[in-house]
Amino acid sequence: MAFLGIPFSLSRGRGSSVALGIGLSLAIGVGYFLLLSLALAFGYSGALPPFAAGWAANILFLLLGLYLLMRMKE
Repeated sequence: MAFLGIPFSLSRGRGSSVALGIGLSLAIGVGYFLLLSLALAFGYSGALPPFAAGWAANILFLLLGLYLLMRMKE
């Protein structure tokens, strides 16, 4: 989650609104919760191995955060 928040905090700067930051943080948190719940449900049903089900959301959000961090302009 931290890797995902870094590009958003650096790209907005000081001129961004607080409400937009809070709304974006809530949307990212809800998206993470939904993805984690979905992966755990697949794990409980046997569609995913337990290790993959437990770490799927973390790995996907890490990859998304690294992608956004690499796309940032200096």
